[in-house]
Amino acid sequence: MTEESFDLVYFRGSKVEGKTIFGTDTYLMKCLSGTARVLIGTTEHVFSRGTNFMLADGVLFKFVEPSDDFVCRAFRFSNRFFNVIYPMLSGEVIEASAHTHPDLYDAEARMMLDLIFRQMQILYTKRNHPYRYKMAVNLIVNYMLVVYEQTYRHIKDSVPNYPNDRMTSILCQFYELCNTDALRHRNVEYYAARLHITSRYLFRICKENSGLTPKQAIDFVIVGKAKKLLLTTMLSFQQISNELCFPDQTAFAQYFKRNVGMTPTEFRARYR
Repeated sequence: MTEESFDLVYFRGSKVEGKTIFGTDTYLMKCLSGTARVLIGTTEHVFSRGTNFMLADGVLFKFVEPSDDFVCRAFRFSNRFFNVIYPMLSGEVIEASAHTHPDLYDAEARMMLDLIFRQMQILYTKRNHPYRYKMAVNLIVNYMLVVYEQTYRHIKDSVPNYPNDRMTSILCQFYELCNTDALRHRNVEYYAARLHITSRYLFRICKENSGLTPKQAIDFVIVGKAKKLLLTTMLSFQQISNELCFPDQTAFAQYFKRNVGMTPTEFRARYR
């Protein structure tokens, strides 16, 4: 996807059972029919007709048991799309999106999310509309604000509840460790040791289930934190390198360019 595009995708029927999503894209999802048990992060939920949900980048999502008539429509936005959105929102709003789930939404919030989703659906068909991109950005911002209002009061009470499936449990624990330890520990061996498995096994289950290697998952967390600091704070590059535990500003700049394709200076100038 290009920076200013978004895709419409569908998840249908029992054939999506076991499908896992974890990466750099964000999804606005709506269940059109049927039901599905899904795993969001470390907890299980049920999607049924009318369910709205925003799947944030970097959150583990798995279709556990969809019915044959299950249909979920989703708009998929690239991480580059969100480089423009992040500066428009506070860090608390962005953080909340990674901890939300549809069970938190009350009836009024579901109506608001449904209205925004329908507006996005109409906008998707207007491919030549001169303000299509700007309107899409504003709709996502509105969606995230509704999600934040429903989610923020519950964040402190969220406790990991790892599933029984061993492979999924390991993945969830690995991603939890990445979020808490990636700044201080960037070698895959550390995480394999914490999980009491080999590095080779960790590589295999990550690649098979999410398409990312463990190293890519670690880098994804660090880069995500760097982007948010660059776009939502006035910290200098040296201060950001200190926050992210890099030895110096040069090391941070080299790491950022290697993973993002541009320097921190270029990134902040382009998207802020």
